[in-house]
Amino acid sequence: MSRLFGPDFITQKYLRQYPNSERTRSWSGVMVHIQTENGVWRTGGCGYTYAGKPDAWVLPFEEATKKIDHCGPEKMGRFLRADPLKVEETHPLAKFGSPDVVPLGLYRVHWKSGGSSLAAIGMMENGDRWIAPTNWIKPWVMPTAGSWGEIDRLEPIDPTPAPIVEGKVAAFDRIVAAHQTHYDAVAAYNARLTVAEAERSRGSWAIKLDDEYHAMCKAQFDYHRVVREECVAALSATATEGE
Repeated sequence: MSRLFGPDFITQKYLRQYPNSERTRSWSGVMVHIQTENGVWRTGGCGYTYAGKPDAWVLPFEEATKKIDHCGPEKMGRFLRADPLKVEETHPLAKFGSPDVVPLGLYRVHWKSGGSSLAAIGMMENGDRWIAPTNWIKPWVMPTAGSWGEIDRLEPIDPTPAPIVEGKVAAFDRIVAAHQTHYDAVAAYNARLTVAEAERSRGSWAIKLDDEYHAMCKAQFDYHRVVREECVAALSATATEGE
């Protein structure tokens, strides 16, 4: 029989059985990773990794419990205590007060390790920021201070206003279409979640959410990809015009 808790972890099963215990209350405010049957959740909840890795999601215990509240016992949910040294890493963008208030836009990102990247910074539905350097394979959701630890500073790029042309209209329409697809996928997931929660309150775990969840994650990834591609195209066009 698997253990319900340990020095560095506590399970969702334990929390549901003993929600008001002293042990449960002792986890209040602790920064944790979320782990289910396939591994530790990556930042934003899309994909899996290992505890302590840079892409492992670190968030407050109370928020983490809400993230998997819809999960049934088959998911084997548990919360792992995060490395305090990594959690307390100084935020390189402290002048903004929080990563959640970094202005949206185009930036040249200067890395602590040296070099820089052209990037777009956008916003999720919940206010978390994502960053999409043009030389990365895909965008990255960065909701916590520690996630921004590799950045030394951001240099805003203020594009020169230009007349709207047909190509720019097409790019805008493509971004809007991708955003609408993501919005619809989130709405479908939330609708399914409402039905599932109603059934689970009556003791039935028959309704699964995997299909809607994966569709939502794919739509989110596609939206970020479209934004990145259009940003690259716009920056390339600006550079060409300046030659």
